[in-house]
This record gives sequence, structure tokens and C-alpha cells, in this order.
Amino acid sequence: MTHRVLAGSAFMAVATAALMVDWRSLSLGQEQVPAPVPLPNTALTANDRYLGVGSCASPACHGGSDSAENEKQRGKWNSAYTVWVQRDRHAKAFAVLYSAESKKILRNLDHLELGADPAPHRDERCLACHSASVPNQSAVHGNASLEGRAFAADGVGCEACHGAARGWLAEHTARTWSKTDAATHRDTHGSSADADGRMVNTRDMTVRAGVCVDCHVGSPRADGLPGRNMDHDMIAAGHPRLTFEMSAFLANMPRHWDDRGEKSREDYAAHVWAVGQFATTQAALRLLAARAKAAEMSPETARWPELSEYDCYTCHHRLSLDSYRQKALDGAGHKAGKDKGSRKLGRFVWGTWYLPMTRLLAAERGAGASGLASVDRVVKLMEDPNPRPSDVRAAAAAAAQAMQKALEGASKDHYQRDCVDRMLLAAVNRPAANWDEACGEYLLFRAACAKDPRFTEPLAALRELLQFRDKPQANGPPIQYNSPFDFVPAAFNNKINELRGLLPRQ
Repeated sequence: MTHRVLAGSAFMAVATAALMVDWRSLSLGQEQVPAPVPLPNTALTANDRYLGVGSCASPACHGGSDSAENEKQRGKWNSAYTVWVQRDRHAKAFAVLYSAESKKILRNLDHLELGADPAPHRDERCLACHSASVPNQSAVHGNASLEGRAFAADGVGCEACHGAARGWLAEHTARTWSKTDAATHRDTHGSSADADGRMVNTRDMTVRAGVCVDCHVGSPRADGLPGRNMDHDMIAAGHPRLTFEMSAFLANMPRHWDDRGEKSREDYAAHVWAVGQFATTQAALRLLAARAKAAEMSPETARWPELSEYDCYTCHHRLSLDSYRQKALDGAGHKAGKDKGSRKLGRFVWGTWYLPMTRLLAAERGAGASGLASVDRVVKLMEDPNPRPSDVRAAAAAAAQAMQKALEGASKDHYQRDCVDRMLLAAVNRPAANWDEACGEYLLFRAACAKDPRFTEPLAALRELLQFRDKPQANGPPIQYNSPFDFVPAAFNNKINELRGLLPRQ
């Protein structure tokens, strides 16, 4: 008999909220937002395939009431737009660019005078992720331009995920419309794919993950679309670091779709988690390859290596001699032992957010284990303070391709509870060496065990060890840190080992 794995996605929402830093949320709250300023050259000369969210908002289509009565009479599909516009943060992705926080980030990023009034709502670097990236004639030829952004004010609207609507808008209202058939849906997304007039098959979890990671991890310029490149300069300017974990993010999204079919499979949550791990790792590798290529082509102007891809707290940490960071580490960032080679202190550790759980998953399932050798080569290259871009580009591209096989395997695989328990037990052999790794392990543990009352208090104690705290001062207000300045891996590993003691032994 199988058991439900990672049950209760609501717990993922709790877990994620518990780990989020107080970013002084960019949500507008009570702030008044000016009406969107008309953008120049908004005629969609190159892409009249895009119609905007208004084409979906009719009460007879997806703009119905978000109520239990309506859901019973018409179905959740009828209120999809209503749920999105009222409760989904993607709907406010463009409006938030008018906020004081967004302007401050851009002012810092471009080193503008304090009195300057920057316009994030017109900046391609911001619009790339904060609106549906409608390709335009100028971008096709490699020039950043606002031409074709008539629907920027929609935020991250329907077509950002489901594809340009003109090719399928009318057809998908017919009874003959299939939700998954290849004649109406496709398993790719992007500008060139949109030309075929089919809808993106977001019911396929691999496809859905691909749509998400393009913004939430990043992606290179392609198909006339701008690059999504949230780098270290943006973080230094005040933008939150991107720490995407698909199952947690998906659990936090208000459902504007019928998810009964998804949850009919007992291992649904584990399936989302596994696909998300491989998809995120692959996206990180592809972005690294693109950044390496840019550095290879323009070594004088490119930022290389890109610091946002490393463990932030390799640099942003206390320098006291009793810090765990002063100990010799192996190439993966773990304390070196007699049977492990050590790396020099001060070397970077690449992929600390993307890789730890991917390694556990690959070791457990087999699919993807062979690709870890290519990933390890990338990690080794990126450990060098000045890695050669050509070597990194080739290695990262090969590793991303290897992850494709793992991703395909994860999308077809099934996961029982004993599989997840084995991963949780196996992690004891690679204890968390930094905050990133600890978060990945905590999120998996929290999701798998949160419904079991035996884990309630131990998980709460574990979460406390991951919080970003304010440092008290004798005279004056506490110092606010957006980093885990007092995180101690040994304390976390000891506490999580107590939780392992509650798991059934394999």
C-alpha cells in the first residue's frame, strides 16, 4: 500500500513563509499607483498574436465570481481570471514597478542622484520579468526596445504562461477542445513556439516548471525576448535574491485552475518537488553557460564570474576565528575529513541553492546520477576565483543537457513515502554545510512530515535556526541583517538528526 507523499501543499506555503527574509515587500499595499503611462510605439507590428488579459476576463469566460457557488455551478475555470487578478501576485508584477522601493533599486543600480526619478516601469531589465515579455521587432534584431509592450500593464498575465492567445483563443471555447492533445497544446514555450497557434501545456509539470524557471531562476536572451538576468548588481541595489523552489512557490499560488486531476495521484507533491529540483538545476546551468559566453565574447565589459550564483554568505559573514567558515572544506563545501580532499579557504562554492537536493534525488532514483559528474565539473571550474569562460560555457552546456535526461525521468517517475524517507535518512552522510543547503533539506522535511504531530515541535525548532535575526545593540536600535549571520551548521545538523530518529528505518 502506498502512502501520500509530501501531502498537504499548504504546509509548503508555511515553510516558505518561515524562510523568507523581511525584504520590505514590494507589494504596494495602501500605496496609490499612477495610471500606466502610454508606452511609445505600442503598435504590435511584429506580434499581433498577443491579445492581453482582457481577452480572458469576460464573466462568460474566466471572469466569473470567485465563490463556492460559482465553482459548483460553472467550475473553477470560470473564475480563473478573477482569482488571478484579485489574489495572484503575478497580476501586480507591473504595478509594483511604480513603488518607491522599485525606484530606489533602480536608482542604486544605475548610481543616480538622490533626487532622480527613475522609471522601472519603462526599464527592459525590470519588464523582462515583471510583465509578459512580448517579443518586438527591435528585440528580434538584438536591440532592447519597448516597442510591442502594449500589455505591460497586465503584469505577468495569461499569455506569459499559456502562450500568445490569438492562435487558440476562439478554438479553446469549443467542446472539441482538448486540454492536453498535441493538436491544441505543445510542450515548449517562447516566442518562436507561439507562432504555431497552440496553447502551452502547463498541465505537464515539466512544461510548467520550464515556464516558471525562466523568470524565477533566469534565462538568456532568445527568440526576440529579453534576457532575464537578475544578477549580483541588482541584489546589491536592493532586489531580493532569487531562491526558487518550485513546490513551495506553487503551493503559495492561489489556484486558478482545476487541480483535482493533479491531486488524484498519491505522489503529486513529491512529483512536483522532484521535477522542480531538476528543472531548477538545469535552468541555473543554462544561465551560467550564457553568462560565460557573454564573458567570452566581451571580456572587457562582462561581469565575470557572476557572484549571485554562489553562496552569498561565503563573503557576507563574520570573520571571527571560531566561525565554522574558517575550517578546511572539501570541494562541495563540506568539512574535510581524512578521506576528503580539502579546498583552500576563501574559494567560492557554486550552486549551493540549486544542487544539494538534486544530488539526493539523483542518488535515490538513479535517473540523473550519471549527469552529476558533468555538474561536478562545473562546480570544480567555478571554484576558481577567475574561471576561464570558454571552459565554463562548454561544461555548463554539457551539464544542462545531462539534466534533460534526469528531468524527463523525473516527470515519468512515481514516488512513494519510503523513497522520500530514504532521501531524508541519506542526507545524514552529507550534512548541511551552509544556510542554502540547510533550507533545501528543511523544506523537504517540512513538506514530508508536517502532518505528523510528532514533528511539529522539532520542525519549529529547526525553523528557528534558519531565521534571519536582528542583532541587538546596547545603545540604539538593533542592526537589521538580510543574512543568517548567526547560523551554525552543526546546530542545525544536530537538530535535524533528531527528526531523522523519528523516521522508519529502511
